[in-house]
Amino acid sequence: MKYLHVFSLLLLFSFCDAVVQESSLPVIEHIDSTKYSTRHYQEIMDALEHKEDTVRVVTFNTLFDKFDDRYVESYRWPQRLPRVVEMICYLNPDVLGVQEPYNHQLNDLINSLPERYCYFGEAYESGLNAGIFYNQERFELVDSKMYQFKKNGLAYVALKDKKTGRVAAYFNTYLPFTTINERETNSILISDILEKFSDVPTIMMGDLNTFPNRPDLSASIPAYDGDRVLARLKGDRLVDARENNLLGHYGPIGSFTNEFPSIEPFEGYGTPGVILDHILVSKDIGVLTHTIECGKVDGHFPSDHMPLVVDILLGGPPGTMNGTTSTLLSK
Repeated sequence: MKYLHVFSLLLLFSFCDAVVQESSLPVIEHIDSTKYSTRHYQEIMDALEHKEDTVRVVTFNTLFDKFDDRYVESYRWPQRLPRVVEMICYLNPDVLGVQEPYNHQLNDLINSLPERYCYFGEAYESGLNAGIFYNQERFELVDSKMYQFKKNGLAYVALKDKKTGRVAAYFNTYLPFTTINERETNSILISDILEKFSDVPTIMMGDLNTFPNRPDLSASIPAYDGDRVLARLKGDRLVDARENNLLGHYGPIGSFTNEFPSIEPFEGYGTPGVILDHILVSKDIGVLTHTIECGKVDGHFPSDHMPLVVDILLGGPPGTMNGTTSTLLSK
């Protein structure tokens, strides 16, 4: 199933009446200069001069409904869908990568989100989707392609910001959870694809299932390959937005909703240090903030993963805000 269209507003009004509680999304009203070095503070001030050009990127594993019968009714898809939509509306992304919905769940999202969002993607062989929503009021679609692997794939869109004229390449993927060898293979394939875009500002996001090399957590995690996978995807050109930003990380330091040492979802704020979801950016992109959004809707997590949010400046890090952007052609 492949989508590339504008969709209508059907359920937004009923779904967006709920309230997000306990949000970790920062509201930055004052920057305390005494907490930063002089140089760092000046870089923050320089970046904030361009805050109107900020692009908000969100990655969100919305959870397939294959095992809904294992959960109590409140955590099954029909009950979670309004919460997922409410959370997305609350976060108000310019670009949103979603992972794991089956086609019928994706249709639910397409029919429930505001009409400003367009979607591009194509279902994997497994039936799961990991495509990209973007705000068509702000962006013009320049290019798109779906790279299909054995069981998974990589969605790509090039978007031109109508406000600034800048073009960037956005990628979204879902790396396999159960098979270590497939994660290794897919990370190599993705790395090779990203290399072709080395002259273009690049954002790579997704649920990468990156379990860290932590033998002390052997009872709680199924693999130790996450550090290797992440390093391969970053290569020499990309950095993790969590580790390279001006105003810090907000929220938990885990992106799954288990309560350690339990591994059951919907219970807490994750195992500290086990971050499965990532947004990587090329070094010519400035990152203001990085957040793992731990908010709940009507007292419940919308999904088993918490969404990850970054605010970026496509002009580049402070000092290079007026940098040029390459014309992007199909790769």
